[in-house]
Amino acid sequence: MSFLSALRGRENRDVLDILFFLLLTLFFPVLLLGRFSLVEEGEGNFFLNISNDLGRSLNLFLAIPILILFFLLASLLWIRRFPKERHGMRFYVTIFLLLVFVISRFIGIFAFPYGQASFLYSSAHYNKIAQVSYLYPMEDRFVSFLTDVALGSYFAISVNLLPTFGKKWTYFLDFVLFVLIAIALSAVLYSLITEREVYFHNCRILLELEEGPPFSLFSFTPNKNVYAFLLMIGVFASLALFVKKANPASPLLALFFTVNCLIASSRTHFAICGFVLLLFSFFYPLFAFKRHKVYSSIFFSCVLLFVLFLLISYFFLKDNNFAEKMIDNIVDFFLQFSTVHARSLLFQSSMEMITSPFLAILGYGRIPFHNLFQSYMTAIGGEMTITSHNGYGDLEMHYGLVGIILSLAFLVYLIYLSARLLKGLKKEKGVLSLILICAFLIYFAFEPRFFTLDEASTVFLLLSFVFPMMDDEEKDLRTLEGKSEARMYRITKDLKVKGA
Repeated sequence: MSFLSALRGRENRDVLDILFFLLLTLFFPVLLLGRFSLVEEGEGNFFLNISNDLGRSLNLFLAIPILILFFLLASLLWIRRFPKERHGMRFYVTIFLLLVFVISRFIGIFAFPYGQASFLYSSAHYNKIAQVSYLYPMEDRFVSFLTDVALGSYFAISVNLLPTFGKKWTYFLDFVLFVLIAIALSAVLYSLITEREVYFHNCRILLELEEGPPFSLFSFTPNKNVYAFLLMIGVFASLALFVKKANPASPLLALFFTVNCLIASSRTHFAICGFVLLLFSFFYPLFAFKRHKVYSSIFFSCVLLFVLFLLISYFFLKDNNFAEKMIDNIVDFFLQFSTVHARSLLFQSSMEMITSPFLAILGYGRIPFHNLFQSYMTAIGGEMTITSHNGYGDLEMHYGLVGIILSLAFLVYLIYLSARLLKGLKKEKGVLSLILICAFLIYFAFEPRFFTLDEASTVFLLLSFVFPMMDDEEKDLRTLEGKSEARMYRITKDLKVKGA
């Protein structure tokens, strides 16, 4: 009885709804883990003697109860919050887009060829023709469709209901940003402890105190790109906290994580983080100088000193060994296109798999694409992988043009929110949001991630950027509306006084 009372009570309403939404968020990494199996001898690739196959859907006996619980919680959350958004245009638009997505996934999944289907692909780069086959089990189709419906429903819930969560949601998001920063710090600390020799070897290489190639750092992650991704999220979370409340620790943490991306030998993440820091340091003073003169002056001075250092080093200090080595390292760092070329080949190879209008419009789906792409790359002698290593490419291969269009609609919505923040009380929030959107759009061209992609790291993108930005925009809107109401009240009161 007390539990039912808590569900109905106004005092605990927002807390419980935030808990429900958090559970919905945590379901996705589990649903995308793949097929689990026990390994009789040796350790599995997942945990102890358990292995997971990303080329299959989650086991039916695990997926069904998780999906049932997801839809029950989603329905309960919708019923509890829905009346506040009953007649909004946002509701009708998102429901229409959700229906388009669900129908496209139903057709794409269940109209996919049955039996041992064969596909003929032609590789322009490798100058080879490969015929690969794949059997899409009905069990995988069923779980994949329900997972896609859950994914679409999650975004519909996020857009419509999160603006109704109030101040407790803001506190929760601030807490999440601290957690993301703590994860990044823990990753660096773990690397310093377990990869100490490699860590300081890479530092000496960067300072030209030692010769040889730098080595990759993994920390507690499976590879350097995942480690650097956590560091990049730490950078963005630090800056998000800074624009919420200016403090000296956040910019220093962002710089610390950026430097560690360089030490980890992840050029893409270092370039993205450096790009964000440079642009933010330049634009922040333009929009926040009146309220934060000291921070604005520091940021602008850092940008100016950095530019002057590059110009002086390049034109006047070529004989200075340190300056010359610094400039050479920067040039070599950004002009090593071997990795970029390899990723462009993966993207090109994935696009060669679009052999019919059906596949172009609806895509393969995540699981068939993983299997077919791996078989295709193996047949032509390419890199063994299950992804195009490109967020836009994976969107096309998973969802087709329908998914691309829906994802662009979501991106336009984020840009709209950023533009609204530029008109708000703290314009630097809008500046940071637009900078991060630009950075993400570049980043997605090199990594298999996107805001709407069915990939586990999407949760980090939403919690570190999308949801805080949505909440900031809604909070600014409520504040402006409150000030407008107060102004109208004062005007009305003055008129009554004058009339009296």
